[in-house]
Amino acid sequence: MKFRKKLLSILISLCILSSFAVTAVYADTKDEIITETIEFVTMESSYDTGGKILEDLSEAEAAMKAGAEQLEREIYVTGLGVNKDNVAQFYYNFIFENPQYFYLFSGLSYKFNPADNSVISIHPKYITSEKNPGQDTAEEIAQQNAEIQEMKALFDKNTEKLMECIDDSMSETDKLLALHDALVCHVSYTDVPDGKYSKSVFTAYGAIAEGKGVCQSYTLAYEYLAKLAGINDIYFVSNSYHSWNMVKLNGNWYHIDATFDDPINDVLGRVSHKYFLISDAKLRSNDSSQNHSTWSPDYKAESTIYDESNNFWNKTESQIVFDNGKTYYVDMSSKDSNSNNVGIIKELGSDGTEKDLARITDYWKAPGGSYYIGNFTRIFKAGDCLYYNTSDSVIKVNLSDGKSETVYTLADDLKASNCIYGLKKGDNIIYIGYSPTPNNVAAVIEYEYNFQESTEPQYKKGDVDKSGQVNIYDATYLQKFLAEIVASVDMELADMNGDNRISIVDCTLIQMVLAGTYEVN
Repeated sequence: MKFRKKLLSILISLCILSSFAVTAVYADTKDEIITETIEFVTMESSYDTGGKILEDLSEAEAAMKAGAEQLEREIYVTGLGVNKDNVAQFYYNFIFENPQYFYLFSGLSYKFNPADNSVISIHPKYITSEKNPGQDTAEEIAQQNAEIQEMKALFDKNTEKLMECIDDSMSETDKLLALHDALVCHVSYTDVPDGKYSKSVFTAYGAIAEGKGVCQSYTLAYEYLAKLAGINDIYFVSNSYHSWNMVKLNGNWYHIDATFDDPINDVLGRVSHKYFLISDAKLRSNDSSQNHSTWSPDYKAESTIYDESNNFWNKTESQIVFDNGKTYYVDMSSKDSNSNNVGIIKELGSDGTEKDLARITDYWKAPGGSYYIGNFTRIFKAGDCLYYNTSDSVIKVNLSDGKSETVYTLADDLKASNCIYGLKKGDNIIYIGYSPTPNNVAAVIEYEYNFQESTEPQYKKGDVDKSGQVNIYDATYLQKFLAEIVASVDMELADMNGDNRISIVDCTLIQMVLAGTYEVN
């Protein structure tokens, strides 16, 4: 295994940009082994390992993984190719390529043989400790390990929940898109930690477990989720100001910046796709500031096939939903005669067919009697229903029969000066964000709602094709079933005479119902 060439830095300020400094060197006179400590210090310039290649260190990486899994404070890499010159780069590459070991952080100590500079062992610094490696007592380490196990449990639980948005039948592009939207909707950008460990906002743990983090947290979390989805050619890249991901699809490299696609202030269910699978040229066109323009890529993202606005994700700022081979999104690209954006909820089939589920022409009113020209519909799916918001209501549409039902409407006193801008599903709760303006959702209603209740539509006897009405097509459908052209049929709907079998008699009875000469019991 070879470590791939890539840009890599560790950020302490906006994205925890840092370099390293040697802070302690001492010799053990007994065996003439030297211990050296490297810790991060805030610097004006970056510590950049970009352009360097580490080769033939797969065994050392395996040793690090085994040690990290066991929460070891000393990991032996004797004879595995790690030396005084490459140990820092090796360690930093390891923690950035393995975000699941979020508890390895900041710095390390290592022992090396001055005769040949070979590294004997690495002592990682753990996020749970404020001390340099090797200074914690056995009791402190035991307590820290217990806390790390609790952190890992929450991390794994939330990871599993985020991964529910994909399945093995999806393409890599769809997986990347679904995970991008799930992560952006889950995380709120902040560089002010409110958890127990102040550095968690710089790790994958901050984004996944706590839902809080800076750009480095988004980047590491997204890399981890994508790798779990089987997408291994995805990396962490950064400059002195910002970090994001690059991913390789079909032989071409693309940029994905989940942080810049997460609007500030945070709005429930709102996701931008401006920085999803874009080229170098598009990245610099989108943002000419130091956040992106100062970066000189090792990987060239020259393909522009996803840059164009006709890709469906470029037409929406709502979370995109993938389920059972179908894709649901709000097309916000259409405008009415007043240049107001219309929201059209689309269903895309796996065969490329497209279906309109709902059309939202609401105006989101603005202070002073005017209105905002944008569309602010968000969506989520639960059971057989898709839920979406208008300016003042939450509506569900049954995907089986197309029937719609209003499940919530803002109270009159709230409607007077507010509109709904955010929507998110919880456990038997619908989170509804409302505000006078679209960019500052300050209030959230937690509306208790039982998603298990009556999500399956009720069909009439004889409606064997489940179209929502009994017609001649049901008799035809039943005839196809009898001819073994259609594989299955709902016995409860098709057994017109109640004899517990399906026959040509049932087809005739459907026709008689249509003619008004037979009444279903």
